[in-house]
Amino acid sequence: MKSILKPSRRQIRCWGLSVTLSVSFLFLFLCFPLHGETMIKGEKIREEVIRHIERSMPWDHKEVRMDVELPPDQADLTEKMAIIRVETVGKEDYLGEMTFLVRISQGKIHRQITVRGTIELLKSVIVSARALPAGSVIGESDILVKKKWVTRLDPLLVSSPEEVVGKQLSTSLKAGMEIKRTTLTAPLLVKRGKTVRINLEKGPLKISTIGVSEEDGAQGALIRVRNISSNRHVYARVVGENLVQVEF
Repeated sequence: MKSILKPSRRQIRCWGLSVTLSVSFLFLFLCFPLHGETMIKGEKIREEVIRHIERSMPWDHKEVRMDVELPPDQADLTEKMAIIRVETVGKEDYLGEMTFLVRISQGKIHRQITVRGTIELLKSVIVSARALPAGSVIGESDILVKKKWVTRLDPLLVSSPEEVVGKQLSTSLKAGMEIKRTTLTAPLLVKRGKTVRINLEKGPLKISTIGVSEEDGAQGALIRVRNISSNRHVYARVVGENLVQVEF
C-alpha cells in the first residue's frame, strides 16, 4: 500500500494564502470596474439630475441657476453598463429646495441615491425710484425695474410697469423699496366736496350739468352727487377725472 504524504505546515499556509488571494481577486473582479472601464462618479450622477431639472422645469434656462449637491462615487458600478433614472420627490414647482431620487441599475444591482438641490429664478420686480408719500399717483419716472434671484414666487410682488403706472399708493415708500399689490389702489378721480360734471346720455338725448360730489370715487365707482341746478341727489358712475355719468 502506498503511503500518503501529509502536507507540511508551510505548504498548508501557502495553500491558505493562495485561496485568500484568489478570493480577493475574485471580489475585486466582481465589485470594481475592469481595466479601461469608468466607474460612476458623483459628477456623472449630478449631471443626470441637472438634465432632469432642465427637461422638467417650466422656466427659461437663461433665467435659472441651481446648486445640486455632489453625490458619492459609485466605485462598484461602471458608467457604460449602468442605467440611471432620476425622479422628483415631493413638490414639482422646480423652485427653492428640491429633492431627487436617483435609481441606478446594473445587472442584479439596484441602488437608490437621494440628491438635494436648490433652484433660483431671476425675476423682474418693480421698486420705487425715490421716496414716495402715501396717496401718490405713480408715474413712469417713479419706478425702476430690478432683477432679483428668488426661491419662491411671491404673488404680491409686481413685475410689470403696466401694473403700477397710474395706480395710487396706500402707504409711503422709501427709495428702492419693492412695490407690492397690497400697497396699490385705483387713483381717486373724484373727491368728496369737489365740483364734477354730470353727464346723462340716453339714445339721442344728451344732458350735461354741474354737480358736487358727496363721496370719493375711483374709475368705475358708483358715487352720490348733488345736482347744483336742481339741488337733487343722484347716483352716477365715475368715468374720468371729475367726470361722472348717470346710468338708466
